Amino acid sequence: MKFKAVDRDDAIEAQEAYEEITTARESADHEFQQARDACVNWDGVDDDDGNPKAFSPEALHKAWQKAWFRIGVHTAMAESLSGDEARTGN
Repeated sequence: MKFKAVDRDDAIEAQEAYEEITTARESADHEFQQARDACVNWDGVDDDDGNPKAFSPEALHKAWQKAWFRIGVHTAMAESLSGDEARTGN
């Protein structure tokens, strides 16, 4: 997954908005919005026939319905912030 950098002020604003959430649906919608704002491309994602799947907001939304995909994206986001990629700027 390729992510775009999120400014600190934007991250704080998103956190403050999250603190106002009162329902599970709002929480899920907020989580997806955060991913949609940060995710800009992917590699190695195939369709049901094994062909490469082009990245788009619609494709991300469809994939986001799967728990294993969400977990993978969250893991990749965390690694991008704290791993070698973050230190080297990749």
